[in-house]
Amino acid sequence: MDCTTELNLDTAGGKHWSLRLVLHADGRPDPHLTLHVLQHNLRLTFNWGCWGCDLVRFADELERLHATLEGEALFWDLDQVVEIPIRVTHRARGRLAVEVRIDRRPAEQDSITLRGFEIEQSYIPGMVRDIRRFITDSGIYVRPPS
Repeated sequence: MDCTTELNLDTAGGKHWSLRLVLHADGRPDPHLTLHVLQHNLRLTFNWGCWGCDLVRFADELERLHATLEGEALFWDLDQVVEIPIRVTHRARGRLAVEVRIDRRPAEQDSITLRGFEIEQSYIPGMVRDIRRFITDSGIYVRPPS
């Protein structure tokens, strides 16, 4: 089954950047992700695979972050290629900072870090719902690899 979910990770910006994470499953047991970074004519696209358990863990951490508005929710894949931390920057206003770190393995000296994205905490429940629906609808494996 082909299944795609898109998460907008820059809702509070005003910095003329767009950061979107697209989850794909086209009949494969493991999802793949596409990260789009857009600013006017600049368009960066990163593609990588992850495990279903990575998405389950991220959804759980997002739920905890929304409930407590403390700490951070961290998406990281088991291959340690991509990390997307979302952390509280202004609790009273419900503002969260989003960062993207990409390390190309095995050459760990090749890395990209993107900062300055913001999301409002009110978007978190919808993101969690979309991730969980993607996991259910796509039928991807969610158990960690052995």
